[in-house]
Amino acid sequence: QRLEKSLQQKENQLLSPMKKDDLKLLNNKYQLLLDESTKEDPKIAYVLPPVDQIHNLIDVGLSTARYSVPNSLQSTSWLDAHGFCMDNMRMGRSTIPQAGMGAFAVRSMPEGSIVATTPVVTLYQDLLKVAKESKNRDVNDLQLLINYCFGHPNTTLLMFPYSSTIHFINHGATNTNDQAGNDSTSTNAMLRWSHSEYHASELLEKSLQEMQELQKTGLMIDIVATRNISIGEEILIDYGNDWVEKWDEHLVHWEECSNDNVPSPSALMRLNNDQSSILRTRSEQNSMPYPSHVQTVCYFSKHHDYDDSEGILRWQFTTTTEMYPCSILARESFRNDQSQLDKSDTHLYMVHVIIDDSTDAYVVNVPRYGIFFAEKAYQSNQLLKCGFRRFISLADDMVPESWKKQ
Repeated sequence: QRLEKSLQQKENQLLSPMKKDDLKLLNNKYQLLLDESTKEDPKIAYVLPPVDQIHNLIDVGLSTARYSVPNSLQSTSWLDAHGFCMDNMRMGRSTIPQAGMGAFAVRSMPEGSIVATTPVVTLYQDLLKVAKESKNRDVNDLQLLINYCFGHPNTTLLMFPYSSTIHFINHGATNTNDQAGNDSTSTNAMLRWSHSEYHASELLEKSLQEMQELQKTGLMIDIVATRNISIGEEILIDYGNDWVEKWDEHLVHWEECSNDNVPSPSALMRLNNDQSSILRTRSEQNSMPYPSHVQTVCYFSKHHDYDDSEGILRWQFTTTTEMYPCSILARESFRNDQSQLDKSDTHLYMVHVIIDDSTDAYVVNVPRYGIFFAEKAYQSNQLLKCGFRRFISLADDMVPESWKKQ
């Protein structure tokens, strides 16, 4: 009630001084904001309400988030009954050697409690196949995304979880225990279909074809503690016997490709971290090339109004996140107040931007921060032919018979 009263007061404050002309002026300004924003990024149109709905935006205190989700504010009693705790885990360095990052308990959780709940998107494996367009390198057949999906050897259906920290949960051993009875690398959680009211359990009755044709899903999975979990303990689940067999097989054959000419991600990081470096032009790269697996890319918006002089565009600052391959044709140096202080030159570049097979642009006055290094297509070490690819296996009793391959 206090919240509703506060919002009503804000609405009165906003609307009371507004006369008809003032509201018309506000509408015009808002329409201008929409036009300019969507010109830079058309996706913004899906976030901001249309101008004829601006009165509804005022009703919720000029909050576009609350306009989009009108029931976003709920009481604590409602949250206790219908909500999910999303902060039981944090990301950290895994206790398992060479496992990378892991998920760790933020608080103590007793056996049987829900560590996390995640909705899942249903996919079928063919969607994750890599297009065979590489001419210079034999690449992996499957995208890396499959490693983060739940699946089963007897079905082509995959489920991708989308919830905070879920993807950091690593595989734990199922048969190791120390003297205390809780080895740090043994499983302490398991997967099950959620008991939540939001879990669309009726989908478990559908056929494999019906599931593959679904455009959205309502399935949810719980991660449940199988024993008492202490604060700071790493959350580990069993990825399944099928996953373990594939991993052991991968380790046997890994030595066969570990000595190949594997692209180094550290080289890319060094190039991008050194923003003070002078970039080499295309002609200079003939005698001093960059690593063969990297290319220069430039920030460039197809929707921006650039100054056009004789077919050459003058670069302007933009908030776009669009980046396209570009070649550095030339550079010129100048000094500003800051560069005089640090005794270094500042450079602007002329670049040739390749937007697609039929569209390109020549752009001048591109600053160093408008140019980055990126891996060339199919040159990422994520696409190594011998890279590991396998989904996390669901228990047999979680997979309906109607989903299994006949």
